[in-house]
Amino acid sequence: MRMSGKMLDLKSKFAVILANPEHPENIGMVARHMKNTGFRHLRIAGVSSLDHRAFKTAVHAREILNSAKIFDNLDEATADLEIVFAATSKRRKNFSLIPLEEAVERMFLFPDSTKIGLLFGNERTGLRSGELKNTNFRYIIPQAAGQPSYNLASAVLLTLFPIFVRNQ
Repeated sequence: MRMSGKMLDLKSKFAVILANPEHPENIGMVARHMKNTGFRHLRIAGVSSLDHRAFKTAVHAREILNSAKIFDNLDEATADLEIVFAATSKRRKNFSLIPLEEAVERMFLFPDSTKIGLLFGNERTGLRSGELKNTNFRYIIPQAAGQPSYNLASAVLLTLFPIFVRNQ
């Protein structure tokens, strides 16, 4: 977002958080998508280390993996963030959902200094209700009927791209 003619520093404002990812290749693709869109801070909860397969798919974004922060759990991964937006494909009674477009609009309402987390769930199960408890906003990415969810790396790219474009 341009404020007073300056561009927002996506690298300092946003952190991408992966909760319990199962496939190292997806982690690498997330890093690649982050680099393509100007994001740099990757946090991963629930893994002990990065597998070599993540570095293989990251291609020219290995520095994002090298500087990624690994956390034992999601509470630790989000502890220092002021606002957390979570992507989910499941509608729940206890959590309201907003469309991705509205989520992006809201992200730009916060001061530039606000530390914002973008949370994505496990490839197979997505985010569980317990993982959503520390989030401020939950958003859904539109998709055609019949497909239950996007691939993890694709969901990250679909979220990062409109933020990146808005900041141009």
